[in-house]
Amino acid sequence: MVVSDVRRGVRAVPGAHRRWILINAVGVTACVNLLLNAGIATVSVIGVDTVPVWSTPLLGGPSIIADMVGTLFTLPLITCLICTTSVWLELRRGRLAPLTWPGVAHSPLDRLPAGRLRRGLVLGAVTTFMLGPPAIGVVVALRFDALSAPAFVVFKVAFAIGLGALVTPVIALRAMADGGHRDPRG
Repeated sequence: MVVSDVRRGVRAVPGAHRRWILINAVGVTACVNLLLNAGIATVSVIGVDTVPVWSTPLLGGPSIIADMVGTLFTLPLITCLICTTSVWLELRRGRLAPLTWPGVAHSPLDRLPAGRLRRGLVLGAVTTFMLGPPAIGVVVALRFDALSAPAFVVFKVAFAIGLGALVTPVIALRAMADGGHRDPRG
């Protein structure tokens, strides 16, 4: 039932919008997340042989759990700022028509704040609270104590790419439904 609802919803999105989401919200975002998160992870493990599952944030060095929770909040926030701006530019330039897809109207997407910053903060918080506990549960269930520095870099990149593939299309759809109107509050 849910799969057929998703398929019906995806088919209702016009082809130009689906193409933009596939190329930009999935493809470009994956490349950006690969480069950015590989760089962040590499810098964070300089001088470290292993990254523990738990440690005191900021004081104890990097840890898998702190990094995951931080990524769950910051990635949707930053992605919302950048992706929404990109979509609004495309709408204003006429490269995309405003999305009037009924799946956005009267949905949780429609209830998100109008401004990029506030929308990003809400999405970061919602993502953290919804995905944080299960993500932490998976790491704890795997019962390992630490990752080598190179394995941590790979883990962080894979986590960020997966999270980006999940949240960026949602962010793009909501921005497309804004009609290209710029909210002066951000």
